[in-house]
Order: sequence, then C-alpha cells, then structure tokens
Amino acid sequence: MLAYGRLRDALNNALVEAAGSATVALERIIREPVSVKTLNVHLLGVDKKPSLVTALPGRLMAISQNLKTCEGDVGKASLALPLDHVSALAALSVGWMGQVSATPNGVDIDVLKEISNILLGRFVESTGHAIDQRFNPSIPTIVEGPARLISGYLMPVPTALRLEAHLSASAKAIELLLLIALTKTPALTPLE
Repeated sequence: MLAYGRLRDALNNALVEAAGSATVALERIIREPVSVKTLNVHLLGVDKKPSLVTALPGRLMAISQNLKTCEGDVGKASLALPLDHVSALAALSVGWMGQVSATPNGVDIDVLKEISNILLGRFVESTGHAIDQRFNPSIPTIVEGPARLISGYLMPVPTALRLEAHLSASAKAIELLLLIALTKTPALTPLE
C-alpha cells in the first residue's frame, strides 16, 4: 500500500484525468464549453470534507450505478444535478441524440440515462485505469429528492474513498456532479 501522500497524489491525478475525460464528453453532447468547478478526493479517517452533493442547489436528480469488481460490489458511480437543470441538459442534447420525447415530467428519462452512461463511463474508466482497477457498472437507477437525502443514497456504507468532480456549463446554467464512492481504498502498486 502506498503511503498516504503518494496515495493522495495518485488519486488526485486519477480524478483530474477522469474529470477531463468527462468534461470533453459533456462538451460534445451539449456543444457548449464546460468547466471543472471543483475536484474533491476524500479518504475515510483522513479528510473531513463534506460531499459536494450538498453544494448543488434545490432538489436533485441522481443517476447511479453500482460498481463491481472480481471481489463483488465495491461502490457506486453517480451523476447528480439540480432537478431544474434536467430539462436544459436534455434539450441541449437534441441534435446529438435525435429527438427528445416528452414524458409526464417533461424529460425523456432514456436521454438522461444515455448521457449518464457516457459521462459515468468516461469517469469510471479513467479512474479505474489510473488506479489499476476494472469496474463493471450495473444498470442505472434514478432517484430524486433533497440534496441531503440524495447524498446519503449515493454513498455506500462504509465509504472509504470518494472522488467528486463538479462540472458547470455556465452559458446554459447547468451544473452537475460526477461521483465515485468506494467501500475500500485501492491498494496501489508503486511504480519503479
């Protein structure tokens, strides 16, 4: 196991790479510039940072996938965004994905699942590559509610490691959070 400082550096590098990959994908989907507002690495027992989920305004929608490895369930990957940003995100994807069809809540859930699959796929793959871990995500589930409740849902118990990227497309006022929460800290092998 790497010492804390080297582990934190490796996780920060993984998070920067993963956030960059997801940012490029989101820019292609919405055809707008996207910026990374905040990156957060949280190690259980070392960091006291609150989750960035609670920084998002209002009620949230989250699309979450359980992550598995050969060892079984190891955590969750999630995309969370304010409920009032959902329609704008779906509307901006029109033309990239085709027509967005209206549903009773005004947004095609399949569009959001597809956007989530792309962004989380990039985020999870880049993170896994950087920490030498292959994750197999489950079928996505969607939840909606206040940030404090959504935050609890997105964190497996126990959560040993949390990687978060807060992205923003300021021209269209869309904010979203990509999150990986793992039940144990990866054992990274030092590079010689």
